[in-house]
Amino acid sequence: MRSLIAVAVLAWAMPAAAQDGWTVAQRVRLPDASQPLDLAPLASLDEDVVRVRLVGSYSFGVDGSEIDAMARTVNGTRDVTAGPFVVLPPGSRVIEEDPAAHRYTVEIPRAATMPISFNILGLATRHLMTLSEASANLVGAIEVEHLVPPPPPPTPTERAARAAQGVPTLAWVGGGAGGFFLLGLGFAMARRRRDPIQELLRRARRANEAIAREVVAAGPAYDPVAASAERLLEAARQHVEHHGAIDRALARTASMASKSRREMLVKRDDARVELETVVVRLEDTATQLAGRNADSSKAREVDALVRALDIDLGAAVEAEEELAR
Repeated sequence: MRSLIAVAVLAWAMPAAAQDGWTVAQRVRLPDASQPLDLAPLASLDEDVVRVRLVGSYSFGVDGSEIDAMARTVNGTRDVTAGPFVVLPPGSRVIEEDPAAHRYTVEIPRAATMPISFNILGLATRHLMTLSEASANLVGAIEVEHLVPPPPPPTPTERAARAAQGVPTLAWVGGGAGGFFLLGLGFAMARRRRDPIQELLRRARRANEAIAREVVAAGPAYDPVAASAERLLEAARQHVEHHGAIDRALARTASMASKSRREMLVKRDDARVELETVVVRLEDTATQLAGRNADSSKAREVDALVRALDIDLGAAVEAEEELAR
C-alpha cells in the first residue's frame, strides 16, 4: 500500500517539477560515513543560493527503520524528532518536501565551502554503536541532485532587437550586404569543415556531452565514466594542439629538405591517429551508455568500462611529452 501511495505522489509531483523548469545538472551520492560532501565545486559563479534535492533513503538493519534526509519511519510511523539525518550548512532551508517519496528540495546560501553529511554519529550514538557498526547496518543511498533554473526570459531590449530584425528598412541594401556576409560565412564554414582535425575535435566534444547526459540518467555509479571522458577530451585537445604546432613548424620550413622535417611529418600523422583513437573511444562509450539506459540496466561492469577508458589516457601523457620537447 505504501508503495502505491509513493507512486501516486511521484506521478503528481513530476508535472509540477516540469512546470517549475528546474533541471538536474549534477547528481552525486552522499557518503554514508562521517566524511562530508562539499557542494561548493558543483555551484556556478552566478549562484548566490544553491538549490539541491535530497533523494532516497536507507534501511537500518538494527531496528528495521527507514531513514531519509529529514526523518525515520518505524513500523509505518514517521518520526521527525530523530532527524534531520543530513547535516546542512547554516542558513539552509527546505522549500519543498515529499516524505512519501523521500525527496526534499533545499536552498543553501553560497559560501566558500558548503559541506553536507549524513549524521552517522547521531545514529551510532542513539544505538550505542561505533560509526563503522552503524554504517555497516545501512542499506540504500541518499543522492544529492544539483538543480539549475531555466534560462531567463529575454529582456525588453533583446525583444526590441529581435523585433527590429524583421523591419524591412533599406531591404535591398541590407539584403545585398547580408548575402555577401552569408556567402563569406558559408565559405569560412566550408573551409573549416574541410579541416579533418577540427572535425575530429568537434566529434570528441559531442561525444563527451552525450556521455555527460547519459551518466546523469544512469546514476552516480557511472560518475567515474564521465570523469574519464573529460580527461579523454582534454587528451583530444592536446593532440589537436600538437598537430597544429607541427603543421606550423612544417609551414615555416617548407623550403627546406632535411631528415628532421621528414620526422615531423611522421609525428604529425601519429598525432592524428592518436586523436582518431580517442574520438572513437568517446563515441563508443557514449553509444554503450545510451544502450544501457535504453535497456534500463543497472550499474554493472562500471569498473571495467572505466579501466577501458583509462587505457586510452596514455594518449594524453604522450601528447604532453611531445609538446614539452
